[in-house]
Amino acid sequence: MPNTLAQYVTYGTSFSITNFVSGSVSLDGIHIQRVTIHLSSMIFDNKKENGTSIIDARVLLPTTIEVQVICSTLDAVEKINNILLDINSIYSISSKGLIFQNMQLNNDTILQSPDVLSAAPLKLNFQQRILQNNNNPTCVQTGDSTLVDNGINLLKTTASNVETFTTNLFNSAFS
Repeated sequence: MPNTLAQYVTYGTSFSITNFVSGSVSLDGIHIQRVTIHLSSMIFDNKKENGTSIIDARVLLPTTIEVQVICSTLDAVEKINNILLDINSIYSISSKGLIFQNMQLNNDTILQSPDVLSAAPLKLNFQQRILQNNNNPTCVQTGDSTLVDNGINLLKTTASNVETFTTNLFNSAFS
């Protein structure tokens, strides 16, 4: 993960798939075009006599991740085909700074069109398997409050140093 804005602009894809049995899945030759994450829940509410409602409970629905990929070589198509054939595997997917556990390939779609004849565009749909003691999505770079507080203090110190520097420069130039 990039730590600065300059690294973020030049950083490649932040998408990775890890199979729980065989480890990291190689994505060489596969271009990740788009990743869409759907986090959804169902809310149960009851109407009160005055017309408002009270929310009783919320049930988390399985997370779905839609990955649109373009395979530009036959080796890349073979890698995707191996993922498609292994329908019982459970994956951990890391994308957009989040890690999603217990994801299983739900279905796939071939998006071949006249616009893209030299590559094989595919859409992979992963769905979360709800297990007991299931973990919520976690951040790739977790930060605690002390890290955030140190960052804010560093920004304040830098701002005051710049302000002091410009004031001293202005005073020396016009004195």
